[in-house]
Amino acid sequence: MKFKYAFISLSLALAILLSACSKPQTPLEVSQAFWQAVIEGNVSDVVNYSTLGSKEGYEAFSRDWSGMVPSWGKIIIEEHEARVHTHISKPDAAQSEMLYFVTYLVRQGDQWKVDYDKTEKVVLASSAVSDFVNRITGIGNEISQQLEGASKTVTSKLESLNSQLIQLTEKLGDQATSAVEKYSNIMRRHLDALANSIEKAINEQDSSINPADRKIMEETVTELGKSSKKLAQPNMNSITETGEVIIITQKNLETIDTGTFQEYQAQWQQWINEVNVDLVNLLNEMSAEIK
Repeated sequence: MKFKYAFISLSLALAILLSACSKPQTPLEVSQAFWQAVIEGNVSDVVNYSTLGSKEGYEAFSRDWSGMVPSWGKIIIEEHEARVHTHISKPDAAQSEMLYFVTYLVRQGDQWKVDYDKTEKVVLASSAVSDFVNRITGIGNEISQQLEGASKTVTSKLESLNSQLIQLTEKLGDQATSAVEKYSNIMRRHLDALANSIEKAINEQDSSINPADRKIMEETVTELGKSSKKLAQPNMNSITETGEVIIITQKNLETIDTGTFQEYQAQWQQWINEVNVDLVNLLNEMSAEIK
């Protein structure tokens, strides 16, 4: 009988030990479990892995998370607080549709939990930025379809978006200025590299270029140069204009003879992608400062 009770006690202890070992413990593990619960709609686990008090307070951050896939970046742990850089998007999503934010955690006793209120603010801000970038892209596509000049409607939309950017800049003050200057310098390098690559292609294929393609390419180089110069003294107007210029540049380069410039197209697309990523990262960094 004693052996039987000892066996049961040992089994129970082993089960408890295994349960403890399998429970998420580190900030990364807790973040992974939390966001998996969000994506699966498991509200009980959302509450369990966070500081959210009850299921009634959960609104899924006002998003549909189905089909989303998370990935993880830098992890910072400072005594009783931690931050896990988080990227969430659908597998086939465009860069501008990726949500980038920080998952904040606090240590409660011997457990790490997601700081729900703090994380909610940056998730909502990141969602707004993603929607904002998509709106800019949509407007840019409208502009690219009328290269002779934007309609009053498009201009009005751009002014509205630019006003929102300026308000965000004013709200963040020095933090926004620092981010704008940093990414303006990065974007200038990418714009200059793209312009140089197009100029190189013009020189190398000089005798093979038809007049229409030459005109498009030379005008594109000129516009990239203007945008780069404006970014030397950056503000939100020059940032917005850069977004428009890069969209129009992509449309222009898609129209030229692919046979003559096939070997250059991949490199041009790489620089275009870099500028798009710079723009998204700038807006994301600014939104992450909103607490």
